[in-house]
Amino acid sequence: MGRLSCYTRNVRLHRSLHALLALLLAAPALAADDAIPNLFDYGMTQCDGIYDESVAASTGSPNFTIKVVDRAISSTTVVFYNSGFRVGRKPHVGGNSALSPTVLLLHLDEAAGVAVDSTTYGNTTSKTGGLTSPDGQTDFGKALYWDADDHLQIVKSASLNSTTEQMTFQTWVYPNEDPLTTERTIFQWGDDGGARGPYLRLRTNGSLYANMVTTDGVTHDLYSSPGVVPLNDWSLITLVYGNLGGGTKFASIYWNQTLVSSRNAGAMAPLRVSDHLYIGRNGGGGSNAWRGYIDEVRVLNMPLSQDAITSDWWGGQFVFRTTTTASIPSTIWYLGASSYTPAAYDGSHDTHTFTAVQVPLKPGVNNLRFMFQDMAGNTVTQDRSITVSLAAPLPPSASSATPLSAASINWTWEASPRLCTGGSYLYFPCSNTAPLVTGIGNLYYTEAGYGANSLNCRQIGARTMYGDSSLTTPTSAYTYPNPASAIYSSYHTTGSFVVSWNVNSNPGYTRWEMNLSTDNFVSYSTPIVVTANHVLDSKALTGLQPATTYYVRLRAINGSGGDYSTLGSLYSAYVSSTILTVPQPGLLVGTAQGLSSILWTWSAYPSAQEYVLVSSTGGTLVRTQQTSFLQTHLARNTEYGATLRIRNASGFSPDSNQALIFTLADVPGPITVTSASTESIGVSWLANGNPSTSTVYDLFIATDTGFAGNVSTRTVSQSSLLLSGLLPSTLYAVRVRAVNGNGVPTAPSAAVTQRTYDVPSISSTPAPSSPYIPDGSAVGVWHFDEGSSTRAADSSGFGHHALLTCLDAHCISTPTFTSGMEGLGTAVQSRGVTNSLSLVSHTANLAGTGSMTVAAWVKPLTSAQVTNASIVQKGVDANESFGLGLGVCAAPRTSERCWRFFVRDSITPATYLASLTSTQSMNVGLWTHLLGVYDAGNRRMALYVNGVVSSAAASGAPAARIGNAFPLTIGNGQYNASSYIYPFNGAIDDVHLISGRAFSAAETATFYASYRSSEVVLPSPNAFTHIIVPPNAFGGAATIMVSSDPVRRPITVPVQTVLDALANPPTAHAMVPGTLIEVIANVGGVPFTGNLGSSASVSLPYPDADSNGLVDNTHPPMPASSLVVYTLDESVARWVALPTTVDTASKRAIGLTPHFSIFAVYGPSGIRPDVSSSFVRPNPWQPGSGGPFDSATFNGRSGIVFDNLPVTGSVKVFTLAGELVADLPFEATHVGKLVWDGRNKGGKLVASGVYFGYVKSSEGGATVLKFAIER
Repeated sequence: MGRLSCYTRNVRLHRSLHALLALLLAAPALAADDAIPNLFDYGMTQCDGIYDESVAASTGSPNFTIKVVDRAISSTTVVFYNSGFRVGRKPHVGGNSALSPTVLLLHLDEAAGVAVDSTTYGNTTSKTGGLTSPDGQTDFGKALYWDADDHLQIVKSASLNSTTEQMTFQTWVYPNEDPLTTERTIFQWGDDGGARGPYLRLRTNGSLYANMVTTDGVTHDLYSSPGVVPLNDWSLITLVYGNLGGGTKFASIYWNQTLVSSRNAGAMAPLRVSDHLYIGRNGGGGSNAWRGYIDEVRVLNMPLSQDAITSDWWGGQFVFRTTTTASIPSTIWYLGASSYTPAAYDGSHDTHTFTAVQVPLKPGVNNLRFMFQDMAGNTVTQDRSITVSLAAPLPPSASSATPLSAASINWTWEASPRLCTGGSYLYFPCSNTAPLVTGIGNLYYTEAGYGANSLNCRQIGARTMYGDSSLTTPTSAYTYPNPASAIYSSYHTTGSFVVSWNVNSNPGYTRWEMNLSTDNFVSYSTPIVVTANHVLDSKALTGLQPATTYYVRLRAINGSGGDYSTLGSLYSAYVSSTILTVPQPGLLVGTAQGLSSILWTWSAYPSAQEYVLVSSTGGTLVRTQQTSFLQTHLARNTEYGATLRIRNASGFSPDSNQALIFTLADVPGPITVTSASTESIGVSWLANGNPSTSTVYDLFIATDTGFAGNVSTRTVSQSSLLLSGLLPSTLYAVRVRAVNGNGVPTAPSAAVTQRTYDVPSISSTPAPSSPYIPDGSAVGVWHFDEGSSTRAADSSGFGHHALLTCLDAHCISTPTFTSGMEGLGTAVQSRGVTNSLSLVSHTANLAGTGSMTVAAWVKPLTSAQVTNASIVQKGVDANESFGLGLGVCAAPRTSERCWRFFVRDSITPATYLASLTSTQSMNVGLWTHLLGVYDAGNRRMALYVNGVVSSAAASGAPAARIGNAFPLTIGNGQYNASSYIYPFNGAIDDVHLISGRAFSAAETATFYASYRSSEVVLPSPNAFTHIIVPPNAFGGAATIMVSSDPVRRPITVPVQTVLDALANPPTAHAMVPGTLIEVIANVGGVPFTGNLGSSASVSLPYPDADSNGLVDNTHPPMPASSLVVYTLDESVARWVALPTTVDTASKRAIGLTPHFSIFAVYGPSGIRPDVSSSFVRPNPWQPGSGGPFDSATFNGRSGIVFDNLPVTGSVKVFTLAGELVADLPFEATHVGKLVWDGRNKGGKLVASGVYFGYVKSSEGGATVLKFAIER
């Protein structure tokens, strides 16, 4: 046979919507199934197994598929029922699913004597005679059986009468009278009288005879050929009357699916169908009663088409031709259930897929018909035309290549569309007319023998007996590359090496990929990426880590580095190697171990095989596997250097850093005093072998022989020094140490002491005791003098600084600084807010469990304090080591708050609380000093208020208090290690915590007294100078020094600065003789130059032997009441007045100063020796005017002033008429100024006018001053 190819247009089948729309518009709420099944997804599978919906092409035996869907359609008002798909011979459905033209449907499945109309019309039926109901044909249930003059009557009805213009009568019959003895009636309307209507009979010759009786009584006969209806077999008989769309009515008889008789019925009157319908007999009885079976009677008021009747006979048919011989009829395949896969119903769609397998088509044009029907009887038909022709095969549609190895490729291709039985494939090299291989029956071919990563090209053709196809488009492919056969490394450094490899027969265009890892490829980098097209056989890797083992793996990728159109994607296997970088020496460190040795140390390297230490002067010091070397026999304080090299498997590292280090210096020899003066001490010492070129010396100078206080340092390179700028009359301790070239000092030498010489005019005395001098056992001292910060420094030396904080994100207030008690600077203020506090982190020396003393100044702001408000506390509620705060007063004052001190027992802290409560109530707004004492050894406790014991327990206190690691808190206490809920509302100042020592009553009193300002009286020759020092003046121990002759014997202020100041006294002031002094504070041998913590008072006497209020030996006299203490601003050599108080009883001027310097007492020189320079001001006097001539003010009085008066005398005021208005005496206390308020002797204000002032001195001089008053 030749090759057959068939082509057809692809037609998707869709249901017509127009008829459906009409039905939707006209149908009742419940509509019948009048929707024909929908055909779609038609396709054809060619002989080579390819399925294509778009192009139907095949050889002579294709497979066909088509889907059939029976749908139920609905709208808002209409429902079309889905009757389901009808396969083979099945009874049609009735009820709501029946075709709407159906007016009668009898399944005849009931018992004998009963027949039910299955349409919605429910026509009335009755049976007569001995009709029985045996089983009918398969799938149809029972049937009625006639064996005598029996009949089935359907009572006339409007529905039956609706068939008058068009009608279909259909039924299955089984005649079993053999031979037929007379005509047998299948149905008849009416009886044999004048009312007889259409009827249908089987004649004795086996033909069908119908008489279409019309309303005009005319009969219209139809006859089929004889022998049409076989005996003893089932036949489908259909009588059709009506117009099938051709314009003319026809009456036709069908036997099964075959038209056996037909006539034109265009001129016929309507059918006479108004009487009863009889099945199996004439209406009037007689001998024509049926013999045999009748089943599935169906009457429709429409004519059925031949396709519908064909499908009624067999639901589902496929019709085609297998030959070109016209006399041979078409082949009909009657489709059974096995022809449809699958059959599924989803609630509205009954979907079936019909498959016709290997349909034997004929060459040329083929007409195919697909017929399907649903259970209601709706029929769909699809006709297709397919042309089958002969042709050579087409080439395979596509080919591809899959490399299998470095030497083989598997070539594959798609099947040729026309290559069926007897065809094969051809295998060509590209651009070659001769095939390499022929007769290939598969769709692949594997060729071996290629070179590694070689480019190969092939084409495929198809061959049948009708010729060869054209070739496929050329397909090219590279084989796999070979893996590299070896990896090498060279040029190793600390951060790089070169990797090279053997390409192993790969061509020079082969690209490579490299991975680099330090953890065996758990993670890795890719120094050579595929897209870099690296075709060389080496790669330099840089940026590496020294002394590191690198894992290198390499693989080749097929394709050509220069051929971007065929980049390839196939890799060879990996080839791996490990490569070690050269070490990079770490920091070489030299540490002087003594006067003659240095320890060289370095970091270890896991890959190191040897360490080589090289001297900076040349030569190897040591080759070792250790990481240190002690170099000995060296000179003291001499510089030595070295470098380090490391060797591993890859070679030597570069040199490390050059480490340079000095050996240690020796402690200098004994220090001796070589000279001394009032302000200097000369010292010298032995170098003790330390070289002068690299040794420097630190000299420490202090007034404390233990060098615990202020210590000053001088650094020199020689072995002697004159210490200048010292204070006179001061004992200094001096010691020296050597420092080597690296700044490493030796231990200090033994100290030498020397007192500077005394100066007759300079005397000194220690400053009074102060709480700013911490107790030796103090572990925390917080003065809160910062003024502004979130940190309060600890002055104990332990660094337990307090953080002013709030531990609540919504806290409304953190502690702030406020004014402290006089002489104590600032204090910290808490507002009684939860979680607001000053927090001191826990350290070991705050966790003592033995004796202790805790003290604080407090100033409550309100009486509304929380119970157990905390001032100082270590630990949390029920686990405190100690606490100082507030508690409930003893009865009957339980509504009040008293001071409280407690400790908790170390063994049973939760139950054993030793607590003391003061007898005094809390005083709001007043500063109160609290001090709590716990004596572990004597198991006693005491609470002091303002230096006096308020509550004590002589025994019964715990032997030890609990220790804890909780913070120390000031101003709040913690509850159960959570929130701080015991806030104190008030100010807190000068908190002291003493560990290991309990103050005695005497110590407590002294400590309390130290908070008062103290008067210091200098010894001779400065006993006249008194200084009142506040407790926080210097912040530590000090010595106060005074010089009564700062011009010739100053302490620190340069003489020229003093002379410049004396040359520029305050305006109109003169110095009180003998009051010029210099005051300094000696703190550790160094003048205290800053501002004092609080102002001090300098008290200087003035001479007034006769107690007349005038300073003795002043000309003109200087009233004592006007004296002012001045201090010298050394930066500009100017005098600055201090707030001054004159104590006329003790004859002292007392100035309040913020710092120490030069001080002197000045007074005004307003008193004149006579009246020659006296004057009056303002003139004219305009009292209340607010202008320049308004009243003058002096010593608190306002009015008109008679100025430059002598010591004593009087002023008499006269009018122009000579009338005495006022007599005003004056004396020394008026300081040369007399203020008149303008009132006469009677106390009344004088009028405006011109007046005379007669000024007379007690010494006898007089003058007259003229002035005016303008009111």
